Amino acid sequence: MSATFLIRWSGIAVILAGIFTPLATIMDIPPGLGFVAAILFIYGIMGIYACQYEKSGFWGFFGFILVILSNCIYLGQAWLPGCSQFEGVAGVLGSMVGITGLPGFLLLSIGAWQANKLPRWMPTVWFLGYAISYISVLIANSGVQGVEPFINIGITIWGIGFIGAGFKLWNCSFEQ
Repeated sequence: MSATFLIRWSGIAVILAGIFTPLATIMDIPPGLGFVAAILFIYGIMGIYACQYEKSGFWGFFGFILVILSNCIYLGQAWLPGCSQFEGVAGVLGSMVGITGLPGFLLLSIGAWQANKLPRWMPTVWFLGYAISYISVLIANSGVQGVEPFINIGITIWGIGFIGAGFKLWNCSFEQ
């Protein structure tokens, strides 16, 4: 199998992750769909990074590692009792998802800007969508009511960015 073949199929994986993640969040589906989305996302983000690794620099690489770590932590957290209420160990792991994910998406987005292989709006909405949803989760967990729509909006914005990147990968239009 060629690298182009694997990168193209990672585009499909990230498209599905970009659809499934917001659906799992908005529809409050049990962790199964989020778990599948996280696995697809890990494969998809590998393809995104593979198409731009030569030009994304150290910060892009470090962001990629943090994003992978964040999703792996999420995979562990998603199956724990109390994961949706962020109680006990699930709460600690849930915090670690955000602590690694937020800087990870920022640095990955900076690396994508440097690489200039994807349209600029994509890495911008990756970070903004993740930041909106993560900050909204923090506010909701502090007891403030009514921020749930912002979590959904943020994760939908995030998903749109990765759906776009997936189409670029599938079409092999990342090569310049």
